[in-house]
Amino acid sequence: MATIGKGTSCIQATSKVVRRQTKLLIMRQSRFCSTEESDVLQKMRSLRKTGVPEFTPFEIKGKELRTLVKPRTTRKFYVQLKHEDRHKSMLTEQDWTKTWPTAGIFKWTSVPVSLRQGLVRNESENKGIKPGKEGNTELMKVPNFLHLTPSHVLKHCQALKKFCTPWPEGLDSKEDCRLHFPVEVVTSDYCFAGPSIRDPRSRVVTVKVKLSDLDLDEHAHQKLLKLVGNRYDKDTDMITFKTDKCPTKQQNKEYALYLLTAVYLESWNKMPWEDDLEADDYISYNWDKSKAKERTVITLMSIAEGNENSTYHNIEEEGILEKEEVKHYSKAVSNIYNNEESVENLENLKQSVLKMLELKVS
Repeated sequence: MATIGKGTSCIQATSKVVRRQTKLLIMRQSRFCSTEESDVLQKMRSLRKTGVPEFTPFEIKGKELRTLVKPRTTRKFYVQLKHEDRHKSMLTEQDWTKTWPTAGIFKWTSVPVSLRQGLVRNESENKGIKPGKEGNTELMKVPNFLHLTPSHVLKHCQALKKFCTPWPEGLDSKEDCRLHFPVEVVTSDYCFAGPSIRDPRSRVVTVKVKLSDLDLDEHAHQKLLKLVGNRYDKDTDMITFKTDKCPTKQQNKEYALYLLTAVYLESWNKMPWEDDLEADDYISYNWDKSKAKERTVITLMSIAEGNENSTYHNIEEEGILEKEEVKHYSKAVSNIYNNEESVENLENLKQSVLKMLELKVS
């Protein structure tokens, strides 16, 4: 019990010493702060007696300095000067390209035109009158093309003119351009207001080429028509590839050109079994592969056999096929099979048969 009593007395003595040291430290810090504050106050009083201002006044452009005098204190403050709206002082012959040089949101102070847009919620006041342009947030939402006026476009063209080259010779018409550049690529761009600037419709690419502009033989021509299927328009003689599966426009363009190249090269690739194709295997009517060719030659040779005055007398098969009447008849037959039946096609076939058989033409 005696040892415990001695321990507690030692702890109490130690705590007393710590308290005294903290009090002495606080007193020293307070004396130091009070001495610094007193020095600052003495300096400020001396400056006031000599007439030197405490702070140098800062002049702000566009604001007027005024002095407010009260019974005991004097205060200085600035008053905002009210300027005239810019659109009221704009001249009619000013350069608009300098006023609105680039694309930006609508600024009513820079547009000297009276505009109204929006809706008045309170119909009891200003009923039927739409809000003006002053502070109109609706005009700020819609895109404007005030940076693309005719004067802007003229300046842009003049700036780009030095980078342009003369139009190449030999491309004076659309037909000349098509002959030198047979592949046509069609793309579209859109102004899209949404979370992404990329419009999904802008990635669609269409590649067109005329079938007659491709270097094809008879076999490649027939095989190409089978490969492209409904992508070939018979009326315009145009093959069209439309791609939109890839995410970007450039990827779809490269894919469409790849399809055109692959189809063209594959049409020239001839397999061994293609030699056994018959006339019914072709998409269009083939006069050279048809049985009508053989029957026509046999009929004309039999007619000329007993008739010396006939134009086909003593002529072989190749000579008969080179006659103009026979060529005209072959075209008329092909036209009947490949195109829809019409009165003109039937009349053309009738006249060609009469000429070929040396009968009286009605």
